[in-house]
Amino acid sequence: MSLAAAAFNLGVPRWGPTATQAEFHHQIAFYLLLAGSLNFIAIALFLRFWPRPSPQCAQPPPSDSPPPETPASSGGSILPRIAVGAAIILAAIQAYPRLSMSLWGDEHWSLRESIAGRFQHDLDTGDLESAQDTLYWEGLGWEDALWRYETTNHHFLYVILAKGANQIWQGVTGAPDYAFSETALRLGPFLFGLAGLGLWARVLRPISLSAACLFPLLMAIHPWYLRYVTEGRGYALLFSLLPWLILALQSAVRHGTRRAWSGVVIAQTLVIYAWPGMVPVVAALQLAVGVGIYRRRHTGGGASTARRWILANLATAMLLLQILAPCIPQIWTYLHAEVPFRPLDLRWLTDVLSRMAIGCDGLDPTGYVDLNPLYVTTQGLLATSPILTSLVFVLLATGFVTGCGHWLRRAALGPETFGALLGTGALMYAVAAVTGAALYQWYFVYLLPFGFALVALGFAGLAGGIAGAMGRLSKPSRTRMAATTAALPLAALTIYAAAVHPQTRALRSLPLDPRRESVAMTRPAAAIDDPAHLRVITAHCGQPTLNYDPHGWLLLATNAPHDGENGPGLAQLMRLADATGAELWVNVGSEAEMRQKWPAVARMLDTDVLFEPPVPVHGLEPQFVRQLYRYRGGVFKPLEPAAPARDRHQGSSPHPPAPNSLLGYAGRSGFKSVPSEEPHRNPAP
Repeated sequence: MSLAAAAFNLGVPRWGPTATQAEFHHQIAFYLLLAGSLNFIAIALFLRFWPRPSPQCAQPPPSDSPPPETPASSGGSILPRIAVGAAIILAAIQAYPRLSMSLWGDEHWSLRESIAGRFQHDLDTGDLESAQDTLYWEGLGWEDALWRYETTNHHFLYVILAKGANQIWQGVTGAPDYAFSETALRLGPFLFGLAGLGLWARVLRPISLSAACLFPLLMAIHPWYLRYVTEGRGYALLFSLLPWLILALQSAVRHGTRRAWSGVVIAQTLVIYAWPGMVPVVAALQLAVGVGIYRRRHTGGGASTARRWILANLATAMLLLQILAPCIPQIWTYLHAEVPFRPLDLRWLTDVLSRMAIGCDGLDPTGYVDLNPLYVTTQGLLATSPILTSLVFVLLATGFVTGCGHWLRRAALGPETFGALLGTGALMYAVAAVTGAALYQWYFVYLLPFGFALVALGFAGLAGGIAGAMGRLSKPSRTRMAATTAALPLAALTIYAAAVHPQTRALRSLPLDPRRESVAMTRPAAAIDDPAHLRVITAHCGQPTLNYDPHGWLLLATNAPHDGENGPGLAQLMRLADATGAELWVNVGSEAEMRQKWPAVARMLDTDVLFEPPVPVHGLEPQFVRQLYRYRGGVFKPLEPAAPARDRHQGSSPHPPAPNSLLGYAGRSGFKSVPSEEPHRNPAP
């Protein structure tokens, strides 16, 4: 890897790194060489401890766990496959409309900072109109996808899949380097999420065929599952990788072969590479498995299994070190950055539990449903369908509690996986509640399939118990017994589908954040090189839509200096609109953020003389309502005619631009600005 890095010159990035990250990107080859050297030493030291294949290394299941059930017949063994196939088709049909919807904040950040790149205005000419006309595309290379880590939004495996899929889409369609397809960016999580239905069913199949059939159908209609399999981040990748890790651990502990432990190494490496936040989960899982192996060390092959467990985890650490070595200094810098204290209130916990259960928020304190009837909350469902909603929560709680007992008693490595997965989630919440560290709801998405696997086990166990009781009281026919066993899971599935239908309908109808939709309401043309773009000026304040609207300006102040770090202020853009006769729209992605960080901009937008009342563009949730403000125009005094424009390619002017040259509009407009800093208010709107 080090030689490849040097051969392809990956140590010298093709983008302009920031001051804090320049040293990391200029030393990629060094860190890869250092990691390779350490791994070579580790291999030399520990390879001799790897045990040779031996019949004694195979290990039976622990005595306190009964052997897994086997299908009663070949006919029963095909039922989970049919259920998984039907669930994949159902989930794909329900989720497909979301693949092409607008990217929301974190997806957009990954596109700009990790996958594709960003547009930059020509900010060094001192001429705002020329800057408006000239855009530069700063593309990102593969070194950014592999080794650039600024925040936790960089999910390595997802970024690689998304960049590859988007480049394939560009090559097939002939699209330029700056173009992107939401569907291509989300294709990797979508496929991994669908495959996860089959892998979790494979985990459940040795325990209960009924649960293996019910689980994928429950997940296929769960709104939170449908949202994240169509989101361009790495969380949906865990829907497949986590059950693969559980299956690999079960096989490795049971059989103890090199092949099985190699599967563990690959699986847990990919789990962490998909989302580094899974490090504590994988560590807890391996620690629990290690304790179980230690307890059974005196059984046949126990010592050999223990050594392979140690070496498998060492191999995982070596792989991650080699792959992520250039990122370690960046991760260290991020972890030691100051973060504001974020208290977790009861509403936060209520929303998480509600999303885990039925995929929607718990409460609606702002009354957003009055503005957006498609917005769904548990509070609203209890008001409109109290019996159905209450019944769903009772069924889920009953199934979950019952399923926990079945998993602990009958699953291979049941106590270990149960304690590691649920215990780590509870610990993450407790630590965040005490320290105020950032904790987002989607950090618990990895628990969603496991939780519903327990619910499916609970429903299957209750159905089996009822059928068994009927068999003891009477002697029903085999057909009647099968119908009774299937009745409860199917009834629960039907009730759940009816309860979550409003949220699944909303997911198919609205994007999470209507970025592209809001830009389409202000821009007359889609192509960025269309001359019609120049007849409209746009600015973005809070959650900008930059890659959807490259000509738009990032708005941070009312009067901002025109330099390489900041765009023009709102007053400058208003002057430009009056000078050129163009429309001016301000796209506010987060009104709360704007009023908190840029109150002067908010006060100017609220002035009726200057701007028309905002036009709301609704997203799926209240925090994603975008407000479009249209400038009324004609506020500033008429501008004096400017001298004939000089071709910017004829060389530099002998006279440096004045401090207010940002406001000069040479070129097509034929105007330049007056040095006034305050807008001229009209007596009436």
